[in-house]
Amino acid sequence: MATMKAPQRRYVRRMALAMAIYVASLFLADHLIEDRGVSGLAAYALALVPGLCVASIFWIVGRLIVEQDDEFLRMLIVRQSLIATGLAFTGAAVWGFLEQFDLVAHVDAYWWPVWWCFGLGAGGLANRITHGTWGNCW
Repeated sequence: MATMKAPQRRYVRRMALAMAIYVASLFLADHLIEDRGVSGLAAYALALVPGLCVASIFWIVGRLIVEQDDEFLRMLIVRQSLIATGLAFTGAAVWGFLEQFDLVAHVDAYWWPVWWCFGLGAGGLANRITHGTWGNCW
């Protein structure tokens, strides 16, 4: 089995760090705000950290695209990201209009980046079907 290439190693390290901070900060914010009654600026700061960790996912994927030296793999990652973005934005827009007219229940906005991540899987499947590979980089 071949070893992972440098851009993918950096991607995995960055993503692992971001998700570790995300999980820890989410539990900490929930505990301190919901259970301990932290409010004001401290509550805002605590609530921002998990959101910024989610935002870092997009930066991390962008760095992978920039650092990827294999043009074919770069194209696959870009394609995956575009498919994910299209699915998440379309879902957000359609759901938003349905919600506007009280036809569906409210969905918290933080779920749309989660759908973007699922969209990466759909993009990988599209790559597999059209190009014969999931885009594994190692």
